[in-house]
Amino acid sequence: MTMKRMLALLFALVMLVSAVSCGGPSLSSTGAGENPATAAETKEDAPPEKKYPTISHPLTKAEIDALPIANSSMTNEELRDLCVQYTTLMTSVVWTPSQSFRYECSYAGDADAAGYISISDGVRYGGLPYTSAASDLTPFMDLYDEKTGVLDVSKLGSNVGNVIGNNCATCVFWGWSRVSGSINYYGTVTMTQANGCLKLGPYTYDLTQTDFRTVGTGKICEQNGEQTMYESYALLRKADGVVMYNGGTTGHTRMVRENAQVVRNADGTIDGDKSTVKFVEQYSTQTSVQTEDGNVQFIGGMEREYTFKKLFSNHYIPFEIAELADSSKIQKGAVSLGLDKDTVTVEEVSNAKVQANYAISKTTVRVFEENGELAYENSAYGSAKGIGMQRTMEMSRILSAVNIRRNLKAGTKYKIEVQVRLGNGETITAYSGSVQA
Repeated sequence: MTMKRMLALLFALVMLVSAVSCGGPSLSSTGAGENPATAAETKEDAPPEKKYPTISHPLTKAEIDALPIANSSMTNEELRDLCVQYTTLMTSVVWTPSQSFRYECSYAGDADAAGYISISDGVRYGGLPYTSAASDLTPFMDLYDEKTGVLDVSKLGSNVGNVIGNNCATCVFWGWSRVSGSINYYGTVTMTQANGCLKLGPYTYDLTQTDFRTVGTGKICEQNGEQTMYESYALLRKADGVVMYNGGTTGHTRMVRENAQVVRNADGTIDGDKSTVKFVEQYSTQTSVQTEDGNVQFIGGMEREYTFKKLFSNHYIPFEIAELADSSKIQKGAVSLGLDKDTVTVEEVSNAKVQANYAISKTTVRVFEENGELAYENSAYGSAKGIGMQRTMEMSRILSAVNIRRNLKAGTKYKIEVQVRLGNGETITAYSGSVQA
């Protein structure tokens, strides 16, 4: 054997040993048709696994679904607990974003000069994002990893503010929606009787007015005086509310977390400095809190405490929800799509409207082949932005005739199911039948 051939053989053996020692595949481990170059990639060649901050107890859908559905046979205390529990879940869920993002929310206290809020990758946050989306936990949980606590915002881009999160009023709205079909978002802002709110306490204010914002809560507090307002605060129980509005964007709404603690002076009057109330609320300012996992930036508070004097000086007036004042008003969830035929056309489904007696959290359409195979699925989330949007949803938001025909074969009959999740936690089938494509 020539020296040249010996060197060539030695070089081949060295290359073979190197491939094996670096984790290179053996011939028996290479799949049929596999590209040897691809198969030989080492672990060092792969992109590094992304690390996220630890979250010991991510929220799960099972925890949410474990909350009972309100009914008129429940005790008043149980109903109040239910409202507070759901609101607390919204303000306490801990998460970390899959990537940094920013969204427009110009009225928020934490917005930058351009009207944007920024969320940073690698930071733990507590509570839903402060946005104008006016949503409950449903869209958030659809993006949330229940094992890691990572919120996947990659699919939303700059649309985050329109899909997940809420503000102070919509946060407590969804909490009250666990028991109330009469409350709406404007009720939590304007506290009018027509919107499901009742005046609480001896203070004077005509709730038949369409909107107290024309008066301002500061004027109401001033006209009634300190002790009258204190006596009204003294009646605050778990799941009642307080609201403040003094013009512009200076309004705020809170839900009571624990019954008011009242301390009276020797003459029977209330000591406003010592009497207190704890609230659960959402606000845009981030508060740094040390937890078992380390630092968490909480967007909202779960048990912030205020004195009666502070409530009065900040012009809050108390109210309660109609169903908490009279549990016989609590209804079982009901949904209608207005389709009373066994077989409908794509156009009839698309032109239909979901109507419910509770706020709509999410509506899902599923279309199946005759063999049961899923042919089409799409959903839309509810919003508390306007009275008309809370208990109604246009089906055209979910599917249009043009869009669905791209997924179905013309002239073919399919099975179709429309399911609606309500704010009280119920999921109801609004329609089940056949659809002609």
